[in-house]
Amino acid sequence: MRPIEGNIIDKLELGRKSEKLLEDLKNEQERERSIFAMIPIGIAVATDSSCQEIIHNPASAEIFRIPGWHSTSFANPKHPPVGAYQNNKLLVAEQMPLQRAAWKGENVDDMEFMIRWPDGVTKHIQASSRPLLNREGKIIGAICTTKDITPLENKNHELQEKNKNLEDIVRERTEALLEMQSQFARLSRLDLMGELAGSIGHEIRNPMTTVRGYLQLLLNNQTTTDTNAIFEIMIDELDRANDIITEFLSIAQTKTSELKDCNLNTIITSQFPLMEARCIMSDVTLKTEFDLLPLLKLDAKLITQLLLNLVHNGLEAMDDGGVLTISTYTTGGEVILSVADQGNGIPPQNIEKISKPFFTTKESGTGLGLPVCQTIARKHDAVIDCQTSKNGTTFIVKFKI
Repeated sequence: MRPIEGNIIDKLELGRKSEKLLEDLKNEQERERSIFAMIPIGIAVATDSSCQEIIHNPASAEIFRIPGWHSTSFANPKHPPVGAYQNNKLLVAEQMPLQRAAWKGENVDDMEFMIRWPDGVTKHIQASSRPLLNREGKIIGAICTTKDITPLENKNHELQEKNKNLEDIVRERTEALLEMQSQFARLSRLDLMGELAGSIGHEIRNPMTTVRGYLQLLLNNQTTTDTNAIFEIMIDELDRANDIITEFLSIAQTKTSELKDCNLNTIITSQFPLMEARCIMSDVTLKTEFDLLPLLKLDAKLITQLLLNLVHNGLEAMDDGGVLTISTYTTGGEVILSVADQGNGIPPQNIEKISKPFFTTKESGTGLGLPVCQTIARKHDAVIDCQTSKNGTTFIVKFKI
């Protein structure tokens, strides 16, 4: 049996060791606390799976506006301490990142939500959480990291407002530009109409002068010419004036074209008897070459007028007969209408003039046929090209598919 003094000494030694262990533990806790406090990211730790006690570091306490930094306890852990919202919907406790990790064992990454306090203060938060497990894999708590992304959200909101304002400015400027383009188009049209009006006055004056002269002769009985011949000449001149006015109105008309799904081959085929009759009268052979075509948005009446004008030009170019070929095909995302004659071609000095109103090399021509075709093409967002040589001329109309 050991002496009493020995037992006392052992107890004193044990006490000193215990104090040393407590001191070491206290120092270790202080070090952990210091490290925990120095981390700039918000960290909240649930000390058990119930989340009844949550320890926050200073960064987390600042984010959540918690007095002190070490711990908080909530009487009812089933609900978050403040109003939390995601996509304007109130979140319940089970949807919060720390609770999801502690209660369900979920890993939550970069969950964004907004919190609002009763005094109206709001913050945008980004949080990630993980469950804490013991050696047996049982949940003994959870840890959650948080970041206050309110400044970033504010900047995003400001950027969105600026983008919205920019979009409004762009829309307003675009509308203003379109209006200016419309005004310029109207002014250009007025200029063209002014030029055409002056030309029409000149062109119509000639047949009117002829008719007036013959009427004056008939009135004064000062002619020995057969009156039937005079009447025929006057009728021809009046027809010429009427053709000029008709062609002018085709150019000047402003009403919106009635565009409908049409097959270009069908429009051409419907005019075949008329075109064939004109070709026979001119001792010309009419030839057609059709490919399968997709439907196009067309005004059938206007396309018919364009076709007949091009056919008329082709017939006038072939004084000694020949073959007039009308063909259709598709290429490069376009539908092509081609009207080719076997005349002598267009002289180089006239190539730039053929599209100008009232330019003609024919005595009975109005010079408005091709300008009318150009106007019709523009209404269909199409273009007309011309290929010419001493072996003939081909007008090519290109429609976008």
